[in-house]
Amino acid sequence: MRSAETLHDTSGPEPAEGARFAPRCIRVFYEGSIHADVFPFRGPVRPLGRETWPDVFEFDPRVSRDHAELRINRQRQVELVPRPGKRVNHNGEPVDGPVTLADGDVLRLGSTLVVLRTVSSPVDGDAPIAALSGQSVEMAALRWGIDRLRGAEATVLILGESGTGKEVVARAIADDQKLVAINCAAVTESLAESMLFGHKKGAFTGADEDREGFFEAAGDGVVFLDEVGELSPTLQAKLLRVLDRREFQRVGETATRRFAGRILAATNRDLVKEVDAGRFRGDLYARLAEVVVDIPPLQKRREDVLLHAARVLPAGRRLSPDLAEAMLVAPWRFNVREVEKVMAELLVKCGDLEILPKGPVAHRLVREDQKHPAPPAAAPAASGPPSDDDVRRLLQEHQGNVSDVARAMGRSRMQVYRWLKKAGIKAEAYRPTDKEPSP
Repeated sequence: MRSAETLHDTSGPEPAEGARFAPRCIRVFYEGSIHADVFPFRGPVRPLGRETWPDVFEFDPRVSRDHAELRINRQRQVELVPRPGKRVNHNGEPVDGPVTLADGDVLRLGSTLVVLRTVSSPVDGDAPIAALSGQSVEMAALRWGIDRLRGAEATVLILGESGTGKEVVARAIADDQKLVAINCAAVTESLAESMLFGHKKGAFTGADEDREGFFEAAGDGVVFLDEVGELSPTLQAKLLRVLDRREFQRVGETATRRFAGRILAATNRDLVKEVDAGRFRGDLYARLAEVVVDIPPLQKRREDVLLHAARVLPAGRRLSPDLAEAMLVAPWRFNVREVEKVMAELLVKCGDLEILPKGPVAHRLVREDQKHPAPPAAAPAASGPPSDDDVRRLLQEHQGNVSDVARAMGRSRMQVYRWLKKAGIKAEAYRPTDKEPSP
């Protein structure tokens, strides 16, 4: 028996240091447009601003020439350092000082969103598989691996969380071969053997004619066993016979029939743990896992989230920056399928709106750390005005936007203007400027 080969396994050992530490930024969004431009991060400091992507940031008046910096510290970690007076969001939260970044962190500069990647999987190439979109190195490695498997004879076990597209991968591997898909979780125990292998007329009550099963219907094509971890012990034994001897029997027959096709299987379970727990046969797992294809979840390739949204976004419709940011940092427990459902709900609720807001689907995009937030700080007493220092702090935090300051204080804009006039504070002094710094 051939040993298992893993084409893409995010849980395996990390690549060598030179391949692992390869920081790069991926610009995925600005002003309603979705892109996936990449620039490598070389040297100890890299500016994030108009100097980085002049063709992008010149359209974003909130971003200056040197809005922020990326630095590599002595521990070979990437640090984000916002420029004084500039607003930068890190994973949906504003930051006003240096912060250490991790792989997949999301940065927002004005209306532009950037994903930082610091871990690179070794990629030997890519392949044109339209059904598997994505600009991440993980998806490139997946497509390249699938291309190698087309036309091969190996049995393939496809692993992936719910909604990652295991059947899409199976159909891509099958390519132009006939594929018969079987949802093992929906196969009833009493009829399972008949459904899989067929039956002879009179084999049981209701069997009024000979009928072929899924394996016979596939011919020399592909049988795809989705959620194979749900099979009962009895069916596991019968499936092992098909894999070992390439033959099966119809229910009620003594003659054997040949299976000339190929088997692909998929599951969202950890079958190794299932084997250890005695719920799945070890010999069957070994036969199914001749080649293992591991589909990366969206949380490990955040730069692909908005590209999946764009696939179902009608022409002329755009995401607001707030919505795009929330989507990039959302948990996406059900992966691509969940993105598609959220977009469908958003389009229904927003009617003919051209720019889609975050509000109608905000409840679907809540991160785990936001479900039980810390108690909010006590609001300032409504009986008296805030201190001048409080007003200055809020103006700096909101970049001189009086409307945002008023909302944060729970007061009207006119009241805030009266306080500013009385204290001699000018909101304009806290607003970003696009002027180039003097040499």
